[in-house]
Amino acid sequence: MAVNAAKISAYIYFLTYYINEGAQWLTGMANTLARMLSTVKKANK
Repeated sequence: MAVNAAKISAYIYFLTYYINEGAQWLTGMANTLARMLSTVKKANK
Protein backbone atom coordinates (compact mmCIF):
# COMPACT_ATOMS: atom_id res chain seq x y z
CA MET A 1 0.00 0.00 0.00
CA ALA A 2 2.80 2.41 0.88
CA VAL A 3 4.43 1.75 -2.49
CA ASN A 4 1.18 2.55 -4.30
CA ALA A 5 0.82 5.81 -2.39
CA ALA A 6 4.37 6.80 -3.32
CA LYS A 7 3.75 5.94 -6.97
CA ILE A 8 0.49 7.90 -7.01
CA SER A 9 2.04 10.98 -5.39
CA ALA A 10 4.99 10.86 -7.81
CA TYR A 11 2.56 10.52 -10.73
CA ILE A 12 0.49 13.47 -9.51
CA TYR A 13 3.67 15.52 -9.00
CA PHE A 14 4.88 14.90 -12.56
CA LEU A 15 1.41 15.46 -13.95
CA THR A 16 1.15 18.87 -12.29
CA TYR A 17 4.69 19.71 -13.38
CA TYR A 18 3.97 18.87 -17.03
CA ILE A 19 0.60 20.67 -16.97
CA ASN A 20 2.32 23.82 -15.63
CA GLU A 21 5.10 23.57 -18.22
CA GLY A 22 2.57 22.97 -20.99
CA ALA A 23 0.45 25.91 -19.88
CA GLN A 24 3.50 28.20 -19.93
CA TRP A 25 4.47 26.91 -23.37
CA LEU A 26 0.93 27.41 -24.71
CA THR A 27 0.81 30.92 -23.27
CA GLY A 28 4.12 31.71 -24.95
CA MET A 29 2.86 30.34 -28.26
CA ALA A 30 -0.38 32.34 -27.97
CA ASN A 31 1.57 35.54 -27.24
CA THR A 32 3.87 34.89 -30.21
CA LEU A 33 0.90 34.28 -32.52
CA ALA A 34 -0.85 37.41 -31.27
CA ARG A 35 2.31 39.44 -31.90
CA MET A 36 2.64 38.00 -35.41
CA LEU A 37 -1.03 38.73 -36.16
CA SER A 38 -0.78 42.33 -34.98
CA THR A 39 2.37 42.78 -37.09
CA VAL A 40 0.52 41.41 -40.13
CA LYS A 41 -2.44 43.72 -39.45
CA LYS A 42 -0.12 46.75 -39.21
CA ALA A 43 1.58 45.73 -42.47
CA ASN A 44 -1.80 45.49 -44.22
CA LYS A 45 -2.82 49.03 -43.27
